[in-house]
Parts: sequence; C-alpha cells; structure tokens
Amino acid sequence: MILNIIYLITSVSLLIYLYYLYLFYIGLKNRNNDYSKSKPFISVVVATRNEEHNIARLLTTLVNQSYPVDQYQIIIANDGSTDGTVSIVEKFSQKWNMIKLVEVSGRESAISPKKNALTQAIDVAQGEIILSTDADCQVGKYWIESMVSCFEDNEMELYDLSSDIGERDNLVLTEPSKSDELLRHLQDWWKKTNAPIPTVLNPEYEEKSSKRMPNIR
Repeated sequence: MILNIIYLITSVSLLIYLYYLYLFYIGLKNRNNDYSKSKPFISVVVATRNEEHNIARLLTTLVNQSYPVDQYQIIIANDGSTDGTVSIVEKFSQKWNMIKLVEVSGRESAISPKKNALTQAIDVAQGEIILSTDADCQVGKYWIESMVSCFEDNEMELYDLSSDIGERDNLVLTEPSKSDELLRHLQDWWKKTNAPIPTVLNPEYEEKSSKRMPNIR
C-alpha cells in the first residue's frame, strides 16, 4: 500500500515536472522566434580581388556570428580575381545559403574600383542595414550584433538651427513627413557614396576644442 502511494506521488511529480519543462521549451522557442523577428535584416558587403589567402578566414568569422542566421546575408563582390578567391567563396556558398557572389563589371573605367565593387554589391543587397568590411579582416562573433545595436533605438532628432539654436523644438515630432523625406535622401546618399560612419573624433576638432577650454588648476 505504501509503495503504491509512493509510486503514485512519484508519477504525478514526474508528470508535473515534464509539463513545466514543456512550457519552458515552448516559451524559449517563442522567445527565440520573437528575437529573430524583431531584428532587422542585415547585408554585409565585401569587395574582394585576389584574396584567396584571406577570404576563407573572413567568411568563417561571418558565418559564425551571434546574430540570427536567417536575418543577414553576406555579399562578396568579386572584382576580377585571377586566383582561387571565387572557388573558395563558391564552396562556402554551397554550405551557407546566406552567402551571395557578385561578379563586378566596369573595373577598367571606374575611378575607384573598390567603390565600384561595393556599389554593385549594395545594389543587390536586401538588408535594412548595410555593413561593410575588408576581405583581409576578421570580425568578432558579436560584430553584427554590436553594429546593429547602434541603430536599435530608432530615434531621430531634427532641428532648425537658424531659429532654434538651443535645439528645443524637435521637428521629427512636428514635421514627420519632412523628417521622413530627409531621412530617405540621407539613406540614398549613403548607399550611393558608401560614406563611412565616423567612429572617432576629428583630431583637429579635439585640438581646437582643447585650446578653447580654460586652463583650470
């Protein structure tokens, strides 16, 4: 009798444990799905020419990012390589379908061949955010995720400094259509020029700023 009671209690406890384990699994799965859906789609563009000694190392770091694998693509713009670069990229693309190889044209007439290659890669990019790195680089596991974090708040500020030098009236709130128009122009310009986003202060500005600061002792 006592053994039957113990067996019954153990069975019920096990069923309860399995039930809560199932709920945990479902919650974790939904959380991961929500995480993937909430992240913007990213395009990583790389211009390459005769980088057979480097491209495999870069691609290895790019396909092993912490960012959801279905939320980014890697576009390799081959600018007339004559070594084994293309063969290496194709082998990677057979295993990872987020990798796309683009054959660049117009190198001979381009003022800047690298910019020409990047422009053609950007033209086929599907990402909401476009990131770029060099073929001879290796990026960290959290590179994409850390770069995307700079864009995640989606907050904008726009001021008319001719009449609002104190930046008190954010025109994004009062003129949303104009703000959207200016943002589109900025994004189009950025894609066309591949203008880099500054990550360090202008040293000349730092020097001038330090001269204006009073020497307090």
